[in-house]
Amino acid sequence: MGEPGRVTLFGGAGFIGSRIALACVRAGHRVRVVDGLLARTSGRRENLAAIASAIELVARRVEDVDDLEGVIADSDAVVDCMGWTQHRAALEDPLYDLSLNLASHVHWLHRVPAGTLAKVVYLGSRGQYADPPAGDITEETPQEPRDVQGIHKAAAERHFLLASSLRNLDVVTLRLPACIGPNQPADGEDIGLVGGFARDLLAGHPIRVYGRGRRRAIAYVDDVAEIVCRLVRLPTHGFEAYNLRGEVLPIEDIAARLIAIVGRGAVEVSDLPREIAAIDSGAAAFREDRLRAALGGDLPRTPIDEALAATVRHLAGVR
Repeated sequence: MGEPGRVTLFGGAGFIGSRIALACVRAGHRVRVVDGLLARTSGRRENLAAIASAIELVARRVEDVDDLEGVIADSDAVVDCMGWTQHRAALEDPLYDLSLNLASHVHWLHRVPAGTLAKVVYLGSRGQYADPPAGDITEETPQEPRDVQGIHKAAAERHFLLASSLRNLDVVTLRLPACIGPNQPADGEDIGLVGGFARDLLAGHPIRVYGRGRRRAIAYVDDVAEIVCRLVRLPTHGFEAYNLRGEVLPIEDIAARLIAIVGRGAVEVSDLPREIAAIDSGAAAFREDRLRAALGGDLPRTPIDEALAATVRHLAGVR
């Protein structure tokens, strides 16, 4: 799809989806958002308030959408950003994770009408991989997820691969590190490393870092949204997978940068609990050579301190 067209976002009221919706509106696309606004997800009408008059919002689960086949057929591109990102909570409620990170995707893929020409973009996850024996993670690195969310995300991606073959769909999957930025979830116990650190600092509590020398890759959500918009317009034939590296930092460094941004705080280092170590995917970084080549070179990359500061401002505003 070289020119602006009709883009449908499944899960488009969530954290990442809402920022993709904003980027698509700014790029001139006609945007339809389908989102069930479900409990324990980041789906919120408020996330779309700034563009509410410029989009069509279907506030239903994808399983409950009237004429889903017609919605898909009417789209030039479908961006599937549905999901549940609470890794620890998924251990306690794997069936809810199964519903949101696998079943919902299979549902709409099963309803794709014959002859559909829509370009499909699926948002995958770093959690689909564990660390390889040596080196960085490429798109060909075997997927050996270590937690419930990663298992379901990897399985969902295989369904997209199958649909590309059986239904002749052009599919791009973008495998992401943890994302930060505006519209990031602010409540609950499982809001991500950076979100949890920032919330603790804003509440006057010290940051607790588990283990020394651990690293995390993070990506700024608006950079991700811009990349997705570029992928929507990229000519694709069949199935293509891309990794996005993000910024890879020691966790202690992330904590120190947040303390400097907030202007107060301290770090307490504790041993890595067994239950966290068991699901930790590791510190190996993505190689993103293939994505850079496909998009013609440089990728949008907001300076890390700017990205962290925007995340802190967002979380401070919703306290």
